[in-house]
Amino acid sequence: MDSPNHSPTLPPSPTEILTFPLVKASNIPKAFNLFKTKIGSGTFLDLYAHNKHAKKHSNILSSLEIEYLYAKQVTNLDISSISSNLLHNSNFLTSLRLVFRWSQYISSLSLKTLAVSLKATPSLQILDLNFMKCEEIKPDGLQTLAFGLSNLHSLHTLSLKFSDCNNLTDSSLRTLSISFKKLKFLTHLKLDFNACIKISDSGLGFLAKGLKGLKRLQSLALDFSCCDHIGDRGALALSKGLEVLRGLKSLKMRFPSTKIENEGVRFISEGIKALGNLQDLSLDFSYCAEISDKSMESLAFCLKGFALLESLELIFSNCWEIKSEGMGLLAGCFGELRSLVRLNLQFALCEGILDEGMRYLSGGLVNLKSLEFVCLNFASCWDITNEGVEILGKGLKGLQALKVADLRFTYCRKVDHESLESIVAGMSNVRIYFAC
Repeated sequence: MDSPNHSPTLPPSPTEILTFPLVKASNIPKAFNLFKTKIGSGTFLDLYAHNKHAKKHSNILSSLEIEYLYAKQVTNLDISSISSNLLHNSNFLTSLRLVFRWSQYISSLSLKTLAVSLKATPSLQILDLNFMKCEEIKPDGLQTLAFGLSNLHSLHTLSLKFSDCNNLTDSSLRTLSISFKKLKFLTHLKLDFNACIKISDSGLGFLAKGLKGLKRLQSLALDFSCCDHIGDRGALALSKGLEVLRGLKSLKMRFPSTKIENEGVRFISEGIKALGNLQDLSLDFSYCAEISDKSMESLAFCLKGFALLESLELIFSNCWEIKSEGMGLLAGCFGELRSLVRLNLQFALCEGILDEGMRYLSGGLVNLKSLEFVCLNFASCWDITNEGVEILGKGLKGLQALKVADLRFTYCRKVDHESLESIVAGMSNVRIYFAC
């Protein structure tokens, strides 16, 4: 069976959310302070006409969210239209989300136009921009956008998605990091440069310098998946930026299919070790072929003493050098995680993990007295057998607070349904999803 979809529960918005398939001046509601829509390219968007009417009712547009349905057709002219409207609402807008995925016509000119609008929107507190797969965006465009960001002194939440923008380079991260100096009130930062293949260790070094100035940061999410010029040197630089963020409560970092090895994981672990207030930690090093049990040892040392940690996700799928002994090292620190409620371990295709690894894991799980949700993925770990699964089941049955267990043993040729069903039989109060 498929695992349940644990999507985060968001707090209700204080404002009414309105959605329309197409937006024109004629069908914009007469009074609202949050506008949310999905539109096609070439649609004329006139928020200024609305606001002239809204002022009379003391109900000013404060939040704008636009997602283009047909992003491939979106052009710089569409961005210019939106930017013009932003200028007319610049004194009141506090939240802005724009999504322009997969557009082949959006270029650096769009970012330059948008930057002008941002400079005139000093009240903005939340900014979310998604330019995924807009391959015509170049470093000069992001540089201009960064200058626009530096004027947003009230900004507390920033999310920038430039995944698959192949022309972005280390200089892009340098200019972006410089803008962080002006964002003194930033508490939430998310940067996605997935598959930006020209970004290297130097880029992470620039980013680390920018992070050091964000003293108020509470949550940080970084995605550098498939950036195959990033390795241990970049991990070392990043760790220096992390260790000063003592107020950080949530940290999520993705480095799958990079050149990071055991030394890099050790560097990052040392940076995380200084973050004693962490409540949510997610690390993804899947498909990093040189990572082995030494990385598990580094992480285990890092996690000791994290008494406040509530959620832990570790993704090391297809790291072939991780063995059962590595599972033992990792599980050995579980006794320190007294507040842990959610655990997600992804070790698919780690062929060196055997039944002994399940024994180590089972022994560690019994120490997680607060654990309510657990996901364990050992798909294609060929030599795990029914005996290993049954040993793991004993550890799960000792978790009195457990509510949901998702167990993945797909393509484990020596595991059958009967062994997994034996776990279900002894845990009637727990929802269990499994695949084999």
